[in-house]
Amino acid sequence: ITFDDGRKDAYYNADPVLQSFSYKAAMFVIAHQSLETTGNYYLDKNQLLGMLSSGRWEIQNHSYDGHKKIVTDSAGSLGYFFGSRMWLNGLNRAETDDEFRARIDSDLAAAKKTIHNELGIYATKFALPFNDFGQWGTDAAIQQIALGVFQKNSTMAFYQFKPARNVDYTQNYYNSGEFFAKRLTITQSISGSNLVQRLQGGSQKLLPYSEGFSNQYNWALYYGKVLLGSDLNIGS
Repeated sequence: ITFDDGRKDAYYNADPVLQSFSYKAAMFVIAHQSLETTGNYYLDKNQLLGMLSSGRWEIQNHSYDGHKKIVTDSAGSLGYFFGSRMWLNGLNRAETDDEFRARIDSDLAAAKKTIHNELGIYATKFALPFNDFGQWGTDAAIQQIALGVFQKNSTMAFYQFKPARNVDYTQNYYNSGEFFAKRLTITQSISGSNLVQRLQGGSQKLLPYSEGFSNQYNWALYYGKVLLGSDLNIGS
């Protein structure tokens, strides 16, 4: 069970439930916000240390200060920190490959250093802010550069499953040895039985495999509608 941002409302609502069921969770914190600033929105150092001492929580990396948008062109268009080249006003151009690499590498390195210095732990996992590392854009180099930086700074990266974009993958399935782990967003509208269906739908299918079409989440729907039921005649 994972939570992003280091928000106080997430921790105070979730911790009693975790304690009741003897569950554990990870909180991915924005290091600059939680450990170098003060305010009422983000968990602070003492609260994070308390979470660690409870044994129910681990603290991981959600960037140093990369949970934001940046200017990407001369018109002032905005893009996400890890998925876009920053516009350099003084030079009237966007970042080069090396400048992009150095910027995001510096952020992740600063996050790891701050978490270690303040909390005494090594944050080896990274949750990608806004789930964007250039995989949806037209700049092919961005994705490969970002991936290399993530792998340099982390042993595993998490990103949210977005059905409208990741239609060629089921959600929340992780293979040992893979770098990326896809996550499933849980909302109040998802019942316990529906959640189990979703989790089972994202599980590995072993051959030989037969399908009774009882679980709509076993399949990624590209277009149209699906009807589930018994004794259906499937046309060609």
